[in-house]
Amino acid sequence: MANLTERPLFTDKVNTFDPLIDADVYFWFTLVHGIIQGLVSLLGIIFNSVNIIVYSKMGQGDSVNIALLALSLAELGGSVVLLLISCFSVPELALGYLPVVYMISWLHIIFSRIASCLTAFVTLERYLCVAIPLKVKAFITPGRSRAIVTVIFAGVISTLFPPCFSRKIESIMIPETNRTMLMFISKDQNSKSMENIAVTVNNLALLMAFAVVLFSTVLLVITLRKNSKWRSEVTSSSRGDLSSTRDQKVIKMITLIAGIFIVSYLPVVAAAAAMLSVPGYSVEGEPGKSLSCWKASTQPPVYSSI
Repeated sequence: MANLTERPLFTDKVNTFDPLIDADVYFWFTLVHGIIQGLVSLLGIIFNSVNIIVYSKMGQGDSVNIALLALSLAELGGSVVLLLISCFSVPELALGYLPVVYMISWLHIIFSRIASCLTAFVTLERYLCVAIPLKVKAFITPGRSRAIVTVIFAGVISTLFPPCFSRKIESIMIPETNRTMLMFISKDQNSKSMENIAVTVNNLALLMAFAVVLFSTVLLVITLRKNSKWRSEVTSSSRGDLSSTRDQKVIKMITLIAGIFIVSYLPVVAAAAAMLSVPGYSVEGEPGKSLSCWKASTQPPVYSSI
């Protein structure tokens, strides 16, 4: 994002800018990031809004419902932000509203990291419920689940403050476009270091969440295969069958959510790892935004179908 706010974007001469990119590239960029991403984000808003209503009516007596409600809220926020980003995907608008683009891009990162941490929590909780069901029910209570969700939201949102206070808005003349633009620039070297720390913390949070989801999902599948035959032999009553069926549906839903998360975030995780290990490496993040948009729109139908 630092690159986005420190250098101008140029389009074809047809759009009154220098011909750094041709008209075909400009067309496909606008189509994908301005229209398709906006439509998918709108679907994510609709689906997640329905999920929030459903989980609210189901009550908060189950730790899974609490976590999934919080996850739907985070995905809803991310979908709204991605819809706003798609509105500013046209380079002319991006040039005119760079401070706005900068802020909403950070909001996208915040909601994305919250959703990542919540997915990790839900996946880990489901694995523990299968591996040590008697102990985990006494440890992960609805009250503690609310506390964990609150800590995740508060902790991730707190990383938004350094980028907000590390930059200032200045009017800068762009010779290539003969226009004066409002841009976010770093106040000083200390402010830039503070912003870099926030970026590092967010990347570490993503890597840790991805690792937890990946290993929890693998262990969950292995444990389920070991216990499936034993459960089918032991459970004989109709009540036990209903309980087992419900647990299997919840586990199936969590596994699908984790699978979608792993596929969607694999490129973003690779980029985050490169940013932490390769000095000077940075990305604009458009592929990550598109994949996050797809994830936010595909997870809600998984909830509904199960």
